[in-house]
Amino acid sequence: MLKWARNTAVELTAALRKEIEAGFHDGDDAFDAVVGLFGMIEVVTGRRQAGNPSENNIRKLEGWILGQERFTAT
Repeated sequence: MLKWARNTAVELTAALRKEIEAGFHDGDDAFDAVVGLFGMIEVVTGRRQAGNPSENNIRKLEGWILGQERFTAT
């Protein structure tokens, strides 16, 4: 994670750097959130594609990482 941040010129706060170095001792939630954030940064900076689900019913489900596509409810 530190190498990724350095290679992508993402500036980490001292608290996040310390958490990464400590191995996220408070549990998986913080780790998952940081990995998700880094993935989103990859997408919005064009370094990777979003990987949107191809099936319409899956795209409408809440919870996939970059959010829901806009759609008209029927």
